[in-house]
Amino acid sequence: MADPRSVAALYAATKTAKEVAERNAAVQESLAAASAAAALLLASSNSSSSSSSSSSSSSAQQQQQQQSRLPEALEAALAAAPAAWASLTETAASRERELAPARAAEAERLRAEAAALAAEASRFVSWFDAVVPVGEEEEKEKEKGKHCSSADVAEALAALERLGGGGKGGKVEEEGGGEEENKPPSSSSSSTPALAPPPRGLSELEAAAADLCGRQALICGVAVPEASSSSTAANPATATPTTLFDASPLAACRSTLGVLRTLWECSRGVVASFEAWEKSSWRSNSSSPASASSSASPSLDLVAASEGTRAAARALAALPKGCKKFPLFPALEARLKQFQDVIPLVEEMRHLSMRDRHWHQLASSVGAPPGSFLQENGSGGGGVSSSSSTCSSSSTTTTITSVSDLLALDLPSKAPAVSAVVERARREVGVEKALQRIATTWSSLSLTFAPFGSTGVAAMAPPPPLADALEGDALTLQSLASSRLTASGPEFPRAVSLWSGRLAAVDSLLAAWTATQRKWQALQAIFAGSDDLRSRLPNESRQFDAADADFRALMREALSQSPLVIDAAAVAGRVPRLERQLEELEGCEKALRGYLESKRVAFPRFYFVSPADLLDLLARGADAHAVER
Repeated sequence: MADPRSVAALYAATKTAKEVAERNAAVQESLAAASAAAALLLASSNSSSSSSSSSSSSSAQQQQQQQSRLPEALEAALAAAPAAWASLTETAASRERELAPARAAEAERLRAEAAALAAEASRFVSWFDAVVPVGEEEEKEKEKGKHCSSADVAEALAALERLGGGGKGGKVEEEGGGEEENKPPSSSSSSTPALAPPPRGLSELEAAAADLCGRQALICGVAVPEASSSSTAANPATATPTTLFDASPLAACRSTLGVLRTLWECSRGVVASFEAWEKSSWRSNSSSPASASSSASPSLDLVAASEGTRAAARALAALPKGCKKFPLFPALEARLKQFQDVIPLVEEMRHLSMRDRHWHQLASSVGAPPGSFLQENGSGGGGVSSSSSTCSSSSTTTTITSVSDLLALDLPSKAPAVSAVVERARREVGVEKALQRIATTWSSLSLTFAPFGSTGVAAMAPPPPLADALEGDALTLQSLASSRLTASGPEFPRAVSLWSGRLAAVDSLLAAWTATQRKWQALQAIFAGSDDLRSRLPNESRQFDAADADFRALMREALSQSPLVIDAAAVAGRVPRLERQLEELEGCEKALRGYLESKRVAFPRFYFVSPADLLDLLARGADAHAVER
C-alpha cells in the first residue's frame, strides 16, 4: 500500500505542475498577442511611409521611423522570450519525467480502486433492484385480497428517502441510536430470498465515484493509461483516454428513485381517495332512513366520487412515461377502472323501486349469500321495504354495506346481472303503482243510504263513480293478470287475485242488491196497500211479507256496519241472502201478473196501460189524488 504522505506529495506536485503549465500557457498567449500587436504596428508604419510624398525631407522620415519603433522594454522582452520559453519548457518536461513513475503507480491504484468500486456498485444495484418499492401487480393483489393502502404509500416514500440518502444500504439512524432497515412494502422480487444490504448507500457511492473521477482528472488529466506498458508508463498523459468507473448504473438508480418518488407521491392522493370511497356506504341515506341511523359510515357521494375518479385519471395520465413501466401504475389504473365501473352500479342499486325480493334476486345473481344486501332491520338499501317479503337476513349472514364489499364481490364484472335486476324492479313499479291506486280508490268508495218514502227503510244508493271505477279497475286487473311481470314473483299474483276477487264480490253484491231493492220497491206498495190483492193472493202475500221482513232486517244491518263498498261485499252470506229475497219477490211478481190479467179482462182499457202503471194504479187505488197524478 502506498504511503499516504507520498501520495499527498504526488498530488501536490501534480497540482503545482499543472499550475506551472497553466502559467506557461498564459505567458505564451501574452507573447503571441504582443507579437501580433508588434507586427500590426510595423505593417501600419511601413504603409504610411511608402505613401508619403517624395518631396519630404530626410529628417521628417527619420522622425517618423523613430516614432514607429516599439518601446525598448517590449523589444527587450520579445528578444528574451524565446530563451525564457525554452527554459520553461525544459523545466516542465523535466518535472513531468520526475512525476511519471509516481503518477503511473497512482493510476494503477486508482484502477484497482475503480474495480472495487464497480463491484460494490454492482452489488448495490442488485440489492436496489430487489428492494426498491415498485408496487404490487394487480394479480398478486387479488390473490392476497389486499390493495395498496395509505400506510403502504407512506412506507414506500420513506423507503425511497432512505434509499436515496446515506447510511448502510439506505438505513437511517433513529433517535436513541437504533437502525431501521429499508424493507419496502411491496417489491418486484418479493418471492426471492432477502439480500444483505450493502455497506454503503447510493449517496455514499455517488460521492466515492465523484471523488475517484476528480482524482483521475488531477493525476491523469482526462485520461488513465489503458495498461502498464513501457510507453504509457513513461508518459501516462499520452495514453488513450478511458473511464475508470462507469457511474451510469448509479445514475440509473438515482433516476429510478426520482421516477418512483413521483409515482408514489401521485398515488398518495389517489389511494387516499380510494380508501375514503371504499369505507363509504353504498346505500343512499336519504332514500333509506333506517340506513342513515344504523350505518356508521357516510353514504357515498356519487357526484363527488365521479369527479374524483376523473381527477385521478387525469393525474395518472399526466405522470411521466417512465412511471408507467412499474407494476404500481397498472395496479392503480385497474383499481381506478373498478371504481369507475362500480359508481353507475351503485346509482342503479339506489333506485327507489328496489324491494326486498329484488335484493334476494340480486344476491343470487351475483353469487352473494342470501340476504346479504338486506340491512339488520330486514329492509334493503334502495327503496321501501316490502311488507310481504318472506325472507330475512339471518344473524350469521354477512351484510354488504360498504363499497369495498361490492368490490370484493367483483360487482363490475357482473354489471349485466345487476342492471337486469334493477330494470325489472323499475318495470314492476308500474304494477305496484296500479295496485296502490286501486287500493286507494276503493278505500274511499262508500255506500250511501236515503229514506224510501214512508216505509221507514233507508234504501241503498251507490255513489256515481262506483260503476266507472269498477269497470276500469276490473280491466286493469285483467291486464295485470296476463302480464309476465305479474307472474314473475309470488307477491303480484296474490295481490292481483285478491283484488280481482274483491271487485268480483263488489260487482255481485251491487247487482244482487240493486235488483232486489228495485223489486222490493215495486212490490212493497202493491202488497202493503191493496187488501183486494192480499185477499186474492194470500200465499204470495205471506211470501212477500217474509221477504219484506228479511230485506228490512238486511238494510238495518247495513246501516250499522261499515259503509265501504269493499267491506260491504266482504260480509259473509249477504249476496246469497239478497238472491234468495230476489227469488221470493220474483215469485210474488209472477203471481201478480195473473192478478193483473184478471183485472184487464174485467176492465179492457187496462190493456192500454203498461204493467208498471197498472201496478201503480192498483197500489194507489184507495188514494184518488195519487191516481190522478
